[in-house]
Amino acid sequence: MKKPSKKSSLSPKQKPSDDQPLLEEVFDLDLLLKAEHEHDVKAQAKAVKKWDDSIAYPDLSDQVRPRFVTTGQALSRQLSPESRDSLFPGSILDELHAESRNTLNEHELRQRENLRMRARLDASFRRIFAFLDELTRQLNILQPAIPRVYQLYEHEFKDLVWQKGRVDYQSTSLYDATAGLESVTLTYRLASKGSPFCLERESCFVDSMYQRLFDHGLSLEVEKIHNARGVMQRARFRIQPEIRTQVRWRGNPEDGRMRCETHNLERFGRLTWLLPAEAPMNMSFLDEFGRLVLGREHDFPFILNRTQHGANG
Repeated sequence: MKKPSKKSSLSPKQKPSDDQPLLEEVFDLDLLLKAEHEHDVKAQAKAVKKWDDSIAYPDLSDQVRPRFVTTGQALSRQLSPESRDSLFPGSILDELHAESRNTLNEHELRQRENLRMRARLDASFRRIFAFLDELTRQLNILQPAIPRVYQLYEHEFKDLVWQKGRVDYQSTSLYDATAGLESVTLTYRLASKGSPFCLERESCFVDSMYQRLFDHGLSLEVEKIHNARGVMQRARFRIQPEIRTQVRWRGNPEDGRMRCETHNLERFGRLTWLLPAEAPMNMSFLDEFGRLVLGREHDFPFILNRTQHGANG
């Protein structure tokens, strides 16, 4: 009996089995898909490089291919105001054109009035600045006594002497020396030769008193006194005998009125004066104001009342 022979593996020259060509075909199909994908990627890259910026819209057909899009500003600039009026006579555009023309005229009138008010305020501010600047120069040299008393609770600030003053201004532009002025501010400091004084208050009045002293612009130190359990019972305020005063002149270009805001001028606190647009900043007005600052005999309330009512000073 013959033994069955063993099946040997196929040599390269032998005919492949039925499965082997199928595997090779599948392998070739993958290569084909990969090649097609790379071809599509390269085609898209070439299309991006060849993009024409002058084409604003995609092609709608073979015959219609817009090359660019422009606005109507170029054509609108070629139309004169007379031609615009005659384009659509009697239409709603004609009505709107008349309304817009009236609006522009009103806006131009408001601008002219605003410029006129600014020019008037600028002239007044320049006179005020020139007077106050020279006044502070002289007082910084003389350092005269100011015969005025400021009352603070049970203490009086008296025997005050002018220490130093300055005048600042604010203009409509930081870089133009000829720009109009918007405000002028006078700031000065008075002091007495006495030593600091102390005021004491219970704990329930400490906050309100500190706020009041802070509003007055006083230089102070606060010492809090506590009991054995660490609870504050009262506070001691150590106050320097100095008074800071500020007077600010500001204008409103809308109506031309001037606003004068004072802080610690004649007494502690704030006070505001309103002056009309026609108020003249002449020498009599400024001279009486200077006497008021120095604490000398003056008629500033009378001049101020007459100026506020529009009379010439």
